[in-house]
Amino acid sequence: MTNLTIQIDSQPIQQKLTELAQHTQNMQPAFNAIGQEIRELIDLCFRDLRSPDSVNWAVLSPVTIAKRRNNSNIPLTDTGTLRNSFTVIASNDF
Repeated sequence: MTNLTIQIDSQPIQQKLTELAQHTQNMQPAFNAIGQEIRELIDLCFRDLRSPDSVNWAVLSPVTIAKRRNNSNIPLTDTGTLRNSFTVIASNDF
């Protein structure tokens, strides 16, 4: 019967994990950057009239267009309230 013993010095790994934990104490800047990217994606979707995965928004029917305030044929933008309702609020909470 053969015995095998493996010894691992975990000190370097522990040191790197400690460093990583110190760098992730304040995630607010990263969360803010992510939020800004998502906000820009939303703006592009409204500009290009498409979903985030590049599917074009459905064309409005003539009845819908006639009922809109400015007879606009642009989906989801009758008042602009929806488009302007997306905001970024980033905190350090997970």
